[in-house]
Amino acid sequence: VCGKFTAGAGLSYNTGYGNPVYDWSIATIDAAVSKFKSLQDELAAQGQSTADIRLDAGLFLPGVQYYLQLQITNVLGEISDVAQLPLLKSVSALPSVTIRALSPPSVLTSEQYVFYVDAKLSDCSDASTLTYAWSLIELSAQRGEADQFVFLGETKLNIS
Repeated sequence: VCGKFTAGAGLSYNTGYGNPVYDWSIATIDAAVSKFKSLQDELAAQGQSTADIRLDAGLFLPGVQYYLQLQITNVLGEISDVAQLPLLKSVSALPSVTIRALSPPSVLTSEQYVFYVDAKLSDCSDASTLTYAWSLIELSAQRGEADQFVFLGETKLNIS
C-alpha cells in the first residue's frame, strides 16, 4: 500500500434515523512502534461521523502487525460488537498478478494448454524487472485426507 489506505463502513446497517457514530481505532502489539502515535492522531482527526477513513500508508511500517477496529453506535444508543481487521504491510512492494486459462480446466498430457498472465509492478516499487517463476504442481486427494501437493518442476523467466 502506498499513498492512502482507505477503509469504509458506509454499507453497515443503519435504521435510517439519525447518523450513527463510528468509533474507529487502531492498535498494535507494541505501541512504541515508530509513527504509531501519528497514525492514531490521523485517525482521530477524521472524527466520529466518518464512515470512510483515509490514512497515510507511509505511517504503516513494514512487518508490523496492526489491528484496525470499528464499533458503531446508532441513534438509539445501541452499540455494535467491535469489528477488527488485521493489517500487515509487506516488507516489499508486491506486484499484482492475474492468471487466466482457457476451458476445459483439465487436459490430457498430450494436449497443449495456454495460460494468460497479466502482471504489474506495484506503484510503490523501485524495480523495473519482473521474474516469473512457474511451478507445476500435481493435486491429489487421498482417502478423504487433506489434499496432497507434489512439486513437479519450475521455470523462471525475467521480463524487463
